Amino acid sequence: MIVQLFFQFFPIYIHLQIINLQLKVSFITENSFIGITGDQGINMIYLFELIEGIYQEIQHKSIQLMNNDQDYDEYFFPIIYNKQRNLIFVRHKSQIYLIKNINDGNFKIVDQLNCNTLDIYGTITDNGQYFVFWDIKINGYSIYELQIQ
Repeated sequence: MIVQLFFQFFPIYIHLQIINLQLKVSFITENSFIGITGDQGINMIYLFELIEGIYQEIQHKSIQLMNNDQDYDEYFFPIIYNKQRNLIFVRHKSQIYLIKNINDGNFKIVDQLNCNTLDIYGTITDNGQYFVFWDIKINGYSIYELQIQ
């Protein structure tokens, strides 16, 4: 469901669009963003592209994630896009995914890490070289150096 609303502020027009609930979103380009719901039964990353002034879901570019119908996702670990290395970090339920934009808005999961807990919080350095996250299972931080070709 897409609902479009237009607001006029002198002399600027703002176009607000409401798309089915996405728990986390991140722009990948000026004209596209990805989103993830928190629902138990949904394990997908959805891609939206700006087409004729409206962001539309591009179904064939959705990314299937590991199936987990028991847990809800949480919003505390944002989607992180590192433009310099063309990498996207997504935490969904107990998994952390490393995703690469391979060409023209098509994405591929290049690695994933199962943390066996839903309490995971993390980030990467600005240059995308290091990834750090905290999880409740080890009650501490894990730091990884990324060596992606």
